[in-house]
Amino acid sequence: MDKSFKPKKMTRKEWQDNRPMFLKGLGVGAALDDWQKHVAKETFALGSFGNMVATLEKCIMTVGVLKVKILEAIKVCKKQITDQKGTIAGLDNYLKVADDKHSELLKRHVFESKMLKLADKRTVDMVLKDSKLTAALGAMVKVTHDQPILETYLLIQKKNDLPAAVKKYGAKNDYNIRDKDNKTLVAYYLKNDKTITEAKLKEAEKTLRQDSFKLLRGIIDRLMGEEFGATFVRKAYGV
Repeated sequence: MDKSFKPKKMTRKEWQDNRPMFLKGLGVGAALDDWQKHVAKETFALGSFGNMVATLEKCIMTVGVLKVKILEAIKVCKKQITDQKGTIAGLDNYLKVADDKHSELLKRHVFESKMLKLADKRTVDMVLKDSKLTAALGAMVKVTHDQPILETYLLIQKKNDLPAAVKKYGAKNDYNIRDKDNKTLVAYYLKNDKTITEAKLKEAEKTLRQDSFKLLRGIIDRLMGEEFGATFVRKAYGV
């Protein structure tokens, strides 16, 4: 091994093929095996925020162990009678790969931990006040065909325009509320049925308000609490 050596595969075999014999038995090979098992093959693409944090912590620990083993190898080199500057330079190249990965993992861990904290106290308002989370929510409901639920909530809770929600989604009950209440709303707002009593109308309106919140809350739970939703959040944040 000399200063021109730069590890490309980060495998035990690559290490054994290039290290001097006096570095045998230091545990670098085993540390590289763990690198291959926990770091090299991990895409960090799928998983809930909680699972991703756990995965990252395992990877960070694995990289940390490798760095310790490389530093131990450097110490052994410095104790040799013959000049080992070339070998040390090669080990420094190993260390650089590990340091770069360590920094990358720590940065990702900060993001995933932040999202996990938000997920643990998730609310509808919290998501809608965050532009990136709102973008993630919008992207997810397009895939799950839940746009009517989101738009109904926004029309009712944010714009206080319940009639507009009924006119847009009531005909087919796309906002998915109790059927008898939707029939009342459709009869009153779309068919101008004067036989609908005020009490019956208020009950139906109450159902739409309550159900639009409950249904959106369920979607928010999926966005922030499940692997499927987390992929949309990561994409919105450019991760």
